[in-house]
Amino acid sequence: MITDAIAAYAHFISIFLAFSCLAGELILYRPSMPAEIVRRLRRIDAGYGLAMAVTVATGFIRATLIGRGV
Repeated sequence: MITDAIAAYAHFISIFLAFSCLAGELILYRPSMPAEIVRRLRRIDAGYGLAMAVTVATGFIRATLIGRGV
């Protein structure tokens, strides 16, 4: 029972984190950017990739191992 909750919370938090990263990229992106902003965007994009990896992994775990994909 507790594993169901942990997997669900991790899944939803990673979705919210991915959305936050996309919003941050949207706010910071400009046609001409200084190097500092480009470095910041690189870190945000890495966070987005990590959040999406966790989303896929927890979704797979919820759908197959836990059996509560709904």
